[in-house]
Amino acid sequence: MPRSASGYRVYDDRMVGRLRLIARAKELDLSLDEIAELAHVWDRDQCSSVQARLVDLIDDKTAQARGRVAELEGFVRDLDAARSSLGLRTADGPCDDQCGCTTEHAPSRVAPVALSPNTDLEEVPVACTLDGGELRNRIGAWHELLREATHVQPLPTGGRVWFEPQIDAAVVAELAAKEQRCCAFLSFSIAIGRDAVMLEVHGPPDTRPVVDTLLGLAR
Repeated sequence: MPRSASGYRVYDDRMVGRLRLIARAKELDLSLDEIAELAHVWDRDQCSSVQARLVDLIDDKTAQARGRVAELEGFVRDLDAARSSLGLRTADGPCDDQCGCTTEHAPSRVAPVALSPNTDLEEVPVACTLDGGELRNRIGAWHELLREATHVQPLPTGGRVWFEPQIDAAVVAELAAKEQRCCAFLSFSIAIGRDAVMLEVHGPPDTRPVVDTLLGLAR
């Protein structure tokens, strides 16, 4: 490598271009082996070959990054579930297997509140497009689903339901989608984790009775 009179290395345009490629590869978090391979391709003086190899490497990095994002999102859901399980039951004395401090799963199963066949539907605070018979069937479908819940937790703007991971999440999503179509003021979200399936329902403050009825929280 030639040097100037003052001792600095002198780089020609080709070497500058190679260094720029290496710097770009580092920005993309390529490994040393990948950078060496890319530089070897660059030495062939075919931009199309360099771009083709970069496309492959970037696609691989993108897939890896998305995988890490999915893992982190799953971890955040696990943390949220663990945080929500705390305070639902506090042991009188040392921690036990139901307080949420030492167990992964939510505390004891909560039995759903069934809608009595004698309930006057005009008194049920559900404002939607369903008629009386359809409304009864829909609420019955929700309470049937809640038989599979491990527990139900009221939230400031709605409710959260945990299910065992073995439940068919598609069934949960289908019922939530049907409800959202007739009650557009409600929003639903489903999180599928390693140890549980979680459903959240949210709505404006004046729809609290609607959520409570659907999730069996009404008393």
